[in-house]
Amino acid sequence: MHIAGNMFRSAIVSGHEAAESPSATVSLFRGALLAECEAKNLTDWDHKDLVTQAADSLGTELGFRDPVLVTAWQSVRLACLLHDLGHLPFSHTSELVLRALLQRSPEIASGIGKLHLRLKNQHKLLEQRALHEMIGVELSLAALKPSAEELQDSHVNVLLQQSLGLARLILLESTKGGGALAALHRLIDGEVDADRADYVLRDALTSGIAEVGNYDLDRIIQCTELDNQPDGFNFRATAKALHAVEGFCLARFRMWRALVFHNNVVRSELALSRFFYLFGRFQRDDFGAPPAALKKLRSSEVRSLWGIFSGDEKKPLSLTAFLALDEALMFAEMRRLLDDLGEFAGAESTELKEMLVYLSFILDRDKRRIRPLWKHVDEYCEFAASYSAALPAKTEGDQTLPVVRMHRHLRECIGKGVSKEEDPIGTARNLEKLIAKHPSGGREGAAIRLAFHMDFKPDLGNYKLVRSTGGPAPVKELSSIFEATAEAWGADVQFHAFEILLAGNVLEPTKATPRNRTDLAVPLVRSVEELKNSSGI
Repeated sequence: MHIAGNMFRSAIVSGHEAAESPSATVSLFRGALLAECEAKNLTDWDHKDLVTQAADSLGTELGFRDPVLVTAWQSVRLACLLHDLGHLPFSHTSELVLRALLQRSPEIASGIGKLHLRLKNQHKLLEQRALHEMIGVELSLAALKPSAEELQDSHVNVLLQQSLGLARLILLESTKGGGALAALHRLIDGEVDADRADYVLRDALTSGIAEVGNYDLDRIIQCTELDNQPDGFNFRATAKALHAVEGFCLARFRMWRALVFHNNVVRSELALSRFFYLFGRFQRDDFGAPPAALKKLRSSEVRSLWGIFSGDEKKPLSLTAFLALDEALMFAEMRRLLDDLGEFAGAESTELKEMLVYLSFILDRDKRRIRPLWKHVDEYCEFAASYSAALPAKTEGDQTLPVVRMHRHLRECIGKGVSKEEDPIGTARNLEKLIAKHPSGGREGAAIRLAFHMDFKPDLGNYKLVRSTGGPAPVKELSSIFEATAEAWGADVQFHAFEILLAGNVLEPTKATPRNRTDLAVPLVRSVEELKNSSGI
């Protein structure tokens, strides 16, 4: 909120030729914003005297007093506060699993479908949105608007009402348009936006690796300008902030390597997402589990994850249920479920045992049955060398690094076979099944699980900076660092492989010897080629 407000303020102030005289660009932006608001039925700008009182109270600090621009500044800040309001416990992980379960559970599909229909009918703007965005809009409608109406009729109330209305329009606007609302949305969700600018620094600090994610955010804010081109309005940093934008790009890349795609983080993501997915599947399928285990699974309060969707057409989202749903509740219910299912840890159901392995890891950090085939980049490169050597066709004299050849082959062959419908990293279910069928692909009482992330490219190649002489310039034309970062990502760790040990009682220690990582290379190559040739992706 603070960062987005400062970016907007910096752009507006730099676009003022004098304290009370906005530049032509700012005036055009103001007019476009008013026109777009009017087209979307936000027209309460008539209370100019009341809004002006609020603007005057903020104007000294902001550096501009125009009621429309002050309202826009406040609306951007509110939009930042609201845009992630609808996140469920465990954030994107549970959200993506719920999406994957939609086709298997009419109960969930009904609630979410009615939520989407209600918002679409109400705003006539809503296209397909992420689940947490839909929930967030519903929450803001249910909770925040009545609070504003309870205030006395004053300049504070008028500004709040108008700012809330504009904030919702900003959140519901597409980022791809050239209008004023789209430009404001891109302050929250763009290339160098307030959301990424915040979490890169914050995640690095709270993870104890501040030096990895550090960059000059103040410089980017100070150099933010409002740019108006034939394709529309944009808030962009100027070329004077080039070194800071380079730092931001490198910080994102280094944070991805050090934190987001760290072996233990990926292992945790795998365990959490696949636990939720298997739990959801057990609500419909039995997978050969004992009836007593099924009864405990289907009565577990872990189901409250989708209990917030009432299915009521008028109130598809239960505000009370949503407020009660947090990670502490989920952990408590998961602990109860693990205790209840402990007696079935040696059952024949592979799916039940695998789910218990994940639960034990999540709650007790028991890593013994989720074994990574590599942890560090040198081990990954060792595997890549074995993979590249097993490729069916080699170009004579090809000097490409083995890890780059492996990534290229995986992209060409499996493509969309890597799905994020079940977890934020990436799952290739068909590939895992094929590996298990190869004689050397899997060991008895074990399963191979893969986690891909081959689509992240922190190169910002399409981002533009404002030249000192005017007009935007693609950032990659001004610095080679952006192209170099993309190349570095091409040779970095892009997927992880784990062996899940399922023999015996999965809640007891195992004595199985660790698998040699290079043994997986040949069956993986053959499975990838089989997928490619059969078009079974």
